[in-house]
Amino acid sequence: MKRLGNRCVKASGFLLLVLLGFAKTAATQGQVALTFDDGPRPFFVPAALQILARFGARATFFVVGRQLEVYPQLAAQIVAQGHEVENHTYDHFALTDLAPGEIRAQISHTNALIAAQTGVTPRYLRPPYGAVNEQVREVATDLGVVLLRWTVDPQDWRSGRTAEAIVQQVLHQVTDGSIVLLHEKQITLQALPDLIRGLQAAGYTLVTVRELLGQESLPSEAPPSPPRPAKPPPPQRLIALQCGFDETDAAKLAPNCSYRLLVGERFKRPGPNETQRPIWAWRGETEVCFQLLLPPETIGRLRLLLSRVPGRQRAQELIVNHRYEGKFRGERWIDLPLLPADTARGVVEVQLLGIGGPAAVAKVILEAHP
Repeated sequence: MKRLGNRCVKASGFLLLVLLGFAKTAATQGQVALTFDDGPRPFFVPAALQILARFGARATFFVVGRQLEVYPQLAAQIVAQGHEVENHTYDHFALTDLAPGEIRAQISHTNALIAAQTGVTPRYLRPPYGAVNEQVREVATDLGVVLLRWTVDPQDWRSGRTAEAIVQQVLHQVTDGSIVLLHEKQITLQALPDLIRGLQAAGYTLVTVRELLGQESLPSEAPPSPPRPAKPPPPQRLIALQCGFDETDAAKLAPNCSYRLLVGERFKRPGPNETQRPIWAWRGETEVCFQLLLPPETIGRLRLLLSRVPGRQRAQELIVNHRYEGKFRGERWIDLPLLPADTARGVVEVQLLGIGGPAAVAKVILEAHP
C-alpha cells in the first residue's frame, strides 16, 4: 500500500485532519454513541437534528430539567426524529454536594418532565461533572436509573477550543463502543458535520446509548414515572443584600443573609473623582468565587457589576450555580432572576474567571421582586 503520510481534507469550512495513525479503514465495523449535555437549547437542538438527519446518524441528549421547563417542545422533537433523551439532573448541581433527598428530587423531577414531554421514561442518568459517591449510587439504584459517564472527552466546554481540535481528539481516541461527551455549544455545532464524516469514514455507525448498550428495545409498557418531589414551602422574599458595596458592606441588611468570599480579596477601588467615595470591590489574580448565603427558596434578582480593570478591557466569564452565563468585557451590570430552584439550598454560588488577566466584581446586590 502506498504511504500517504498526513493529509488535509477540506470539509465544511475547515480542514479535517485525517491521520493514518488513528483513522480506521472503512471496512472497520463498530458503534459509537455521540452524547450532548446541558440542553435542550433552542439554538442547538434544531441545528443538530438537521446535521444528524443529513448523515443518517443517531445521538443521545442528556438534558437538564430547568431547560426542559423553559423549552418544553425540544425534547419531543429529539425523540420524534429517532434520537434519545436521558437525564442530566434538574439544576446541574454536583450530586455529591447534596443530601439524599435533594439527589432524589434532582433525578425524579427531571425524569417526570422527560416522560411527560416525550412519552419515554429515562433509563440513564449522567451525573454533572461525573461526580458520584456511594450516596448517589444508592439513590440512583432506588429510582431505577443507571449512572453513565463517558469514554471520550474532547473538552468542547473549554474556552478557546477549536472545532478542528474537537474533531481530531475524538478521532484519535475513539474505539468500538466509545461514548463521546459533547455539549450544546456553538463550537460543537461547527465541529459536528466533520466529526460525523470522520467517524463514518472510519466505519463507525452512530447510535444512541440504548442501542450501544443493548437497550434499544423499550418495554411495551414504560414503568411509571417516579413521583414529583414534595412541593416546597412558599418562597421567602429577600429585602436587600449588598456586598463589596461601601464602607459598611451591608451584607446583613436582610435577616439570615451573608456572604462568603471563597477566592479573591476585598479592596477599595478609587472613585471616578475626588469628591466621590471609593468603591469596594472584589478581585482575584485569575478568579473570584463567592457564596451568597440566604434563606432557602428565596426569590429575587441577583445584580452584579463586573468591574473593568483600570486601563484594560479584560474579558471575564461568569458562572452562577454551575451555569455558564457568558463572557463579558469591560464594566457591565448583569441582572439575573433567582427562582426557588436556584436557592433551594440557601446558597447562590458565583464564580468569575478572568481571561488573560485578573477577575473583578465591583458590586453584588440581591433584591426582592417588586
